Amino acid sequence: MVFHLSRTLLDIEDGTLEITADDWPRFLYPDGRAYDPEDEFTDIFQGHLLLRVVKHIFTGPASWNSGPGEQKGKPPVARLIGMTTITSRAIAYAAVQARFAICSAQDWSPMDRDFDHEEFFWNIVSAIDSEQDQATITYFNEYGSALCNCLLSCD
Repeated sequence: MVFHLSRTLLDIEDGTLEITADDWPRFLYPDGRAYDPEDEFTDIFQGHLLLRVVKHIFTGPASWNSGPGEQKGKPPVARLIGMTTITSRAIAYAAVQARFAICSAQDWSPMDRDFDHEEFFWNIVSAIDSEQDQATITYFNEYGSALCNCLLSCD
């Protein structure tokens, strides 16, 4: 099947193509990874946008584009609340925020047409928590040794 962006967007806008919480958004995958419906979980939750949103939320807005382990400005909220590790719920929260930021909705709502943000959150938590090797949690916690180290040690 050939993907035609303009036709796909028109189909979404007119309701012919429904986007639901069971559809994994492209931003969850790294750049250059082609979607494979037979293997949708390889490299999922490693997308550039998701990584930046996680960093923005948990190490502070000034650090979203800084190098691994760097934290600028005020102490991050995550540190203030005693968060010392990234969890499946933290990743899911960041993914929901990223998805909302790029959707066409002007105001927050649990539903965006056919897309249920709460269901999306729990789908992500379930996918991450069901990993036998906890690869996603390991990936985020070792992400350049940035997130946890910053949460534990920044002043």
